[in-house]
Amino acid sequence: MKNITLTDDTGTIITGQIPQGWHEVPLSQWLQFDLLKEGKPAGLDVAMLVSSLTSLPSEILMDDVSLVPIIFNQMKWLTAMPAPKPALCFNHLNTAYEHVGNLDKVSMAQFEALHSFLEQAGDSYIQAAPDLLAVLYKPKGRAQDLDTIRESSEAFRSLSMDKAWSAIAFFLTSSEPYATRIQSYSQSRKKMLQVMTLTERALATTHSRKLSLRTAVWLGRIYIRYARRLLLTF
Repeated sequence: MKNITLTDDTGTIITGQIPQGWHEVPLSQWLQFDLLKEGKPAGLDVAMLVSSLTSLPSEILMDDVSLVPIIFNQMKWLTAMPAPKPALCFNHLNTAYEHVGNLDKVSMAQFEALHSFLEQAGDSYIQAAPDLLAVLYKPKGRAQDLDTIRESSEAFRSLSMDKAWSAIAFFLTSSEPYATRIQSYSQSRKKMLQVMTLTERALATTHSRKLSLRTAVWLGRIYIRYARRLLLTF
């Protein structure tokens, strides 16, 4: 990291750090950039990027945009994203992680995390990147379940971009058929839940005094609760 110091019009000293490569950029800073640029004119993307990567307030850069190209030119490595080649293993926050290998055979926990990732892909897929990484990698010696995926997802927010982006880019460029299958499941799941909701409403309006019908309604409600619970935990 290279330190940078600015002084605003009031004499206040503002400090930041200029990363010297993707290995010094945590995924959380890229997530912040993705949020900051939302709704901003295209020309301000670079200013938002510089703010996110250096921790300099965006207001300072907006007040004096001449600072943006000067600082940006100190990060020439930004012109090339990390290569889409995931590491087989790495250490992060005192934990050893390993690539899960074959995603053609996924567990329910992996499926749930991928489903969460793809649901957000329509808006900004990068915001779901920690979830994807938590599916692609697991702590060595531990089973991969929903708990470990949640823990890993939180930990990977601070993972360096040279590791994070390499794995994400590889998944996005090599797993399109698999992603399409998950998206199809997502659409079917929503339709089934809508049908169940309508069925529940129809059952609630049934007021017959016949025991057989009341029994059928009761069984129907039990089935719907079971099916809904199954879908929501799949």
